[in-house]
Amino acid sequence: MAWRVGWACFSAAALLLAGCTHAPSGEPPKAIDAPSFLSAGKELLDRHHADQAIAQFNKALEVNQNYADAYYSRGMARLQTNDPNAALADFNKVTQISPKRADAYFQIGRLLLLAGQNDPALANLGRATELDPHLSEAQVELGVIHQNLGLKAEAKANFDKAIAGDANCVSAFVGRGSLERAGNDLQAALADFNKAIDLDPKNAAAYSQRGQLYVDQQKFAMAIDDFDSAINADPKLAAAYVNRGFARMGQSQPDLKIAISDFDAAIKLDNKLAAAYYGRGSARFKSTGEVQAILADYAKAVELDPRMADAFNDRGMLYHRLGSAFHNAEFEQKAVADYDQEIKILAESATTDAQTTKLYTAYSNRGLAKCELKQYDGAIADHTMAIKHLPSQYGIYYNRAMAYSEKGDLTSAIADFGVVVRLNPTMADAYENRGVTLVKAHKTDDAIADFSRAIELNPKLADAFFNRGRAYAGQHNLRLASEDFTRTISLAPRSAQAYMNRGLVRVLQMQDIEARQDFDACLRLDPKLKPELDRYEAAVRKQVAKRIADERAKTAGTQK
Repeated sequence: MAWRVGWACFSAAALLLAGCTHAPSGEPPKAIDAPSFLSAGKELLDRHHADQAIAQFNKALEVNQNYADAYYSRGMARLQTNDPNAALADFNKVTQISPKRADAYFQIGRLLLLAGQNDPALANLGRATELDPHLSEAQVELGVIHQNLGLKAEAKANFDKAIAGDANCVSAFVGRGSLERAGNDLQAALADFNKAIDLDPKNAAAYSQRGQLYVDQQKFAMAIDDFDSAINADPKLAAAYVNRGFARMGQSQPDLKIAISDFDAAIKLDNKLAAAYYGRGSARFKSTGEVQAILADYAKAVELDPRMADAFNDRGMLYHRLGSAFHNAEFEQKAVADYDQEIKILAESATTDAQTTKLYTAYSNRGLAKCELKQYDGAIADHTMAIKHLPSQYGIYYNRAMAYSEKGDLTSAIADFGVVVRLNPTMADAYENRGVTLVKAHKTDDAIADFSRAIELNPKLADAFFNRGRAYAGQHNLRLASEDFTRTISLAPRSAQAYMNRGLVRVLQMQDIEARQDFDACLRLDPKLKPELDRYEAAVRKQVAKRIADERAKTAGTQK
């Protein structure tokens, strides 16, 4: 589960909160001309009386329609009133009046970045840094854009320039730290986050980023402490709630109920945050089992972020589990469709080893769903693709072995199981399933050896006892067969098949009363087995009758 809210979620709003400069405050002077109206408006703005400030800036512009400072300040006030379009118009007016105002180009670039218009944002931020190379905030925003575009060297250069221009620019340290964290230079990233927090102990973005670094290191308690600090600094920072929820899920004893409450809080703050829905769905998957609610959360996550590979993966896993549990082909088809999407996304975007591993694991997961749909060739092709890129992953060989076995290619299945037990000699399931395949290949002695090894590794593996019992029965070793079926029943008391097979063995042992008790228990557990039981019982009793007849004939011949 590894998807968390990244640096981009903090790129604009959080960076402004962590800005490099602070405006003065105080009582506004009595306005008598344009500069006085401007001064009065600025002081009102400092006290967060944005509407009153705008009124003062309007008066300044009535006196002087080309007053660039008034347009700029009104733009800043309009940002406080959440009117970005009007703010953008004011900043554009500033650049028309004063084409060399770096701060106006910076604000235009920042607003365009928020609107997702990267190219014009880059142009305006670039213009800002041309006019003022030491404008650290513009360098930071450029760094964020370059990082989002995957231009790591350019992003680092921007953050470095921002710090060179202002050694106290908190957002630059946060930005550079996030870049270093993405590059797995965790020591350097930690140093930058620590520096940011030293400079601004109430900086939410810095705490949240450092918290994510601690999650990377599986230091979940420390991560939760940092997310707590981020939320205390900015209670409306939805991303911090999301990341704290994921950190809670990562703990050795996860408190999934509290994690869900974190995702709920994030959604309440920002109902467009895909990661919050994904996280809540994942927590519900591991706790409540509310299938419809889980599917609704995953659906919302991929609706908001159609490239969230993890959401497609987890929903595919859920569909596959449902398909396997209920033998439902429709669920398996949905699982295949979700894995298709995950593979497409990761094939286009995977750059790290972890992402590459996810990509080819998705192939193997899709193979599992195809196997349930009896699309054995497709399943084998998917597992083979995964093995080509992840040759040391024994689980993928195991999955392909199962597909080969179901297809009837017993030789290939046995070979793959051999690879599994070589890579992981303690995997009991591999020995048990190789044993099943060896039985199909009429290599019963080898099969019994594998079942015995599986039992040695896992004495509670009921299936191994059951299958060894059937192998013994096939060799007419009725005592050992009966003992293994009895052991199966002790481990899996609701195994109707175990009762049926022990009953059949008891018929062969001429223990009719005990056999009937087993058959009754079998049908109580699974009445649908009656036709199968009747067929097998008739066949076994026919064998018994033949054996008795042969013995009588032999005895009669001897007496003669």
